[in-house]
Amino acid sequence: MPIEVTSSIFDNIENAKVGDTIESEEPFRFKTIAINGPAGKAIPLFTSKERMEEAGANVSCIAIFTEDLAGMLKQTGDDYNEVAINPFTTKSLGMPLEGFLNIF
Repeated sequence: MPIEVTSSIFDNIENAKVGDTIESEEPFRFKTIAINGPAGKAIPLFTSKERMEEAGANVSCIAIFTEDLAGMLKQTGDDYNEVAINPFTTKSLGMPLEGFLNIF
C-alpha cells in the first residue's frame, strides 16, 4: 500500500551513515495515498513490487495483511469509495469499498 510518511523521524536521514541507528520518541505516523477512481476516492493496493513499478508508483509503501487493512478502513468512515488493486497496470481490479470490507 503506497503511503506518505508524516512522522519527522526521517527528516534528517540524508545525513545518516551506514550503520547509524535512528531513534525517536515520536511514533511512526503515515497516511495513505489516495487516487481518483471511477467511483470517487480510491485506496490503491499493489500485489507486488513489480506491479508498483509497472504503475510508475515510486513512493514509500508498507506491506499489510488485507484483514488488518480492512479493520483500518472500517475506522476511516467514508474517506474512500473504492479499492483499486494494481491500478494503472495491465492486471488491475477495482471494487467498491463496501464489497471489499464485506469479504472480511
